[in-house]
Amino acid sequence: MTVSLTRKKKNNLWDTIFNGPTASGSLTDYLTDQSFGARWGLDGSGAKIGDGLSNPKDVGDGTNVEYGYRIHVQLSPSATTGEVMGFPNCTINSYSTSLNVDGTTEETMEFGTQQGIVYGADGEKINATLTLAADY
Repeated sequence: MTVSLTRKKKNNLWDTIFNGPTASGSLTDYLTDQSFGARWGLDGSGAKIGDGLSNPKDVGDGTNVEYGYRIHVQLSPSATTGEVMGFPNCTINSYSTSLNVDGTTEETMEFGTQQGIVYGADGEKINATLTLAADY
């Protein structure tokens, strides 16, 4: 599954998330080079940013996987009802910036996951349950 988000570029936040540098206090191993970004999301070690060197199924408590990002997409114009799809264990696949003819700059961040979509119990609630290691 792939989720692409596009917005008008306002600042360098998405560029920093993809390319770095990352603050040393936020890293899994703060003694390493800080030049990487937060492409791989959290790695399960007390909300630290992963370096992408671990197998996702091995990050967690042995039963649950705590790796990457979870993207939620609500398919409804209403803020109270509508189908909510969750894309678990996402990593950032790509980031790009484009300059249009009219001078506006847009940026796109693409997330990808090998896991299936998850839904809440009634399809309208956010599913925040962790992915089971057995599902990998």
